[in-house]
Amino acid sequence: MTLAREEVKKIAQVARLKLTGEDEERLARELGAALDFVQTLENEKGLAREEPTYQVTGLKNVYRGDEERVASETLTPSQVLANAPQKKDGYFQVPPVLN
Repeated sequence: MTLAREEVKKIAQVARLKLTGEDEERLARELGAALDFVQTLENEKGLAREEPTYQVTGLKNVYRGDEERVASETLTPSQVLANAPQKKDGYFQVPPVLN
């Protein structure tokens, strides 16, 4: 499969690449060879009939389960603020974002 220079220019534009005329010709040949190889795989190995594989491990939405915690397992406000560089009235003190 041969790619036209216009197609290579469009691909380069989408990829935000700046190509010279030599680069465009070389990439047209190389991309064409890669597309030929994929076409060969599809035809010879029957891959055109295969469904695309999006997830190879079979895992779906793996989340940690919700666990109820007893209040004694959580930190107290004084423990949370113990290592804070600045604190005021039981809160973290941070520099103002807007002046």
